[in-house]
Parts: sequence; C-alpha cells; structure tokens
Amino acid sequence: MAEPAGSPAAFRTRADYKGDWAATRGGIIIALREQDASNVRPDKQKVVDEVWDDARIRGFLDKAPLGEGVDPDFSALLYAYRSMRPEDFRVFIDYFTQAGRDLHARGETGETLGEVIARHRRAEPFTRILADAAGQQRA
Repeated sequence: MAEPAGSPAAFRTRADYKGDWAATRGGIIIALREQDASNVRPDKQKVVDEVWDDARIRGFLDKAPLGEGVDPDFSALLYAYRSMRPEDFRVFIDYFTQAGRDLHARGETGETLGEVIARHRRAEPFTRILADAAGQQRA
C-alpha cells in the first residue's frame, strides 16, 4: 500500500535519485533522467568548433544597440563577449579598435565591459584581451 501524501515516507531526498539529475527548486525536488534532460530542447543543437570567419566577426561591429540610450560601442562589445570564443574575441577587438571605437564605453549601469565581466567565473581570457587592447590604445 502506498504511503499517503504528506507522510514522512512519501518525501524523497536527492540521494533517492541516484543516476538521475535532481535539483531543488523552492524545496521541491525536480528530477529528470539523463535521457529526458537531453530532450528538453530538441530544437537546439549543440554547436562545437563553429567557424568564425572575418566577415562574421566584423558583422558584430554593426549590431544594433541593446536598447534606446545604450552606447553602441558597449552593446557591440557585450554582444561579442557573449557570442565569441576568446580567440575570436581577440580578432574582434582588433577590428573594434582599428575602427576607432571606445573600449571604455559604459552600459546602463555605468560600468565598462571589463568591469561587468570581472565578476564572471570564466571571463579571465576576455578581461586579459581587453586590458591588452587598452594598453595598446594608450601607447
């Protein structure tokens, strides 16, 4: 006989979901088996080793600003950071500075891209690229 809902035996812990993916959301355990988790977004294919040619990288110079009143230079930098691998971002920054664009452009919060991404766990290669380019601009 099944335990009535709300009885202590009816509650499960993360440990009960061995081999499954489990997360706690608002105290409720959400569990998906691996095969179910991979089918959550069937329309999204994982892209590996995507080709970024010069035309595609240069296209980010012409991206529309993120919103009304947002500095177009900040928007272009943010779009590139969110979309590119570090090696592609380095090429973009070269084009960006050659075009006379502002590496120190500020977003709506008043921060530069370098200040925004300094808090990101995996941003170190990008912050180094920005710092190198800023140093070259001053020289």
